Amino acid sequence: MKIKIKKRYISAVVSLFLLYLVFQKMDFAQILAYLSKFNLKSLIFAVPLYFVGYILRAKRWRYLMLNLEQLKDSTLMGITFIGYAANCFMPARAGDFYRAHLAGSTFNISRVSVVSSIFLERILDGLVVLGFLLFLIIFLYHQPWLYSLAISAGIAFCGLGAFIYWMIKFGNIEKLFLKMTIIFQKFGLPTKIIKMMRKGKKHIESFLNGFEVLNHPPLIFRAFALTAFTWAIEVVFLYVIINGFGVNLGLQAALFLLCLTVFSSMIPSLSVHTGPYQCAFILALSVFGVSKEMAIAMAFVTQSIIITFLAVSGVYYMCRYHYKLHQIQKEFEKEQEEMAV
Repeated sequence: MKIKIKKRYISAVVSLFLLYLVFQKMDFAQILAYLSKFNLKSLIFAVPLYFVGYILRAKRWRYLMLNLEQLKDSTLMGITFIGYAANCFMPARAGDFYRAHLAGSTFNISRVSVVSSIFLERILDGLVVLGFLLFLIIFLYHQPWLYSLAISAGIAFCGLGAFIYWMIKFGNIEKLFLKMTIIFQKFGLPTKIIKMMRKGKKHIESFLNGFEVLNHPPLIFRAFALTAFTWAIEVVFLYVIINGFGVNLGLQAALFLLCLTVFSSMIPSLSVHTGPYQCAFILALSVFGVSKEMAIAMAFVTQSIIITFLAVSGVYYMCRYHYKLHQIQKEFEKEQEEMAV
């Protein structure tokens, strides 16, 4: 509990510091002027486009969960919306764990294995966006800080992917825990700790079982292809929003903006990535000569559309499937307590 509180404090400090850097010496009247110029007709194309992206996300999630027969696309999409909506308002991507809990209880599958599929989603997202960034670096922009960003992201996502693959193919959890148990018994540690280790072993095995899709190349290929299509749609979505301000910077600007906003989400912050998100807009669009004020106006409109869309969709699907937030929270906390015992 103390660790969670410390993380919240760190996130709050980071967000507030970045917001201070963003808004100091900012012309707020100019921001309002840019906001008034946004063409609301852009939403006619932008919102349905964004919705298609979540249809693809739900389909990808099905493939990552081995395309099991009991999985229903419509229900998966509803749970996806609920999870992403929760991520908008809760720190540390808590919505991902709610999503795993809902999918596990709805389809009667291991929650821990579902967490693995969501974890794999993040790795695929990172690899695809890293590919976009490498494309930009090779063909359009040659700046040292972009090389550093690409190297850091590559180490993080490729390293995680390689480690998981190694654990599945060559790791022996049974042998590892057996050795640890023998060592702890020699030191006379309480049996309670050894029991907790055995419980932990069960969860780790369940977590690794969630990556079984890696042994099915056709499914992982489909998931990877859908990930690429999903982020391509996000690029077009950003392009539409930018053009809604009467500015045509081309698809390369939207692609660059996508890369920076995605990687900025790795920075600890308050909900909806407050602080890093605005910095990413300013940094990315400054390359194309866009002022801080216009970049902030674009960030505000983009975030408002995303949050409103996800919140409305999340509430709709909670009502449709009769999910209650307080009940989900209660069941989720109970499940965490059982796993800790």
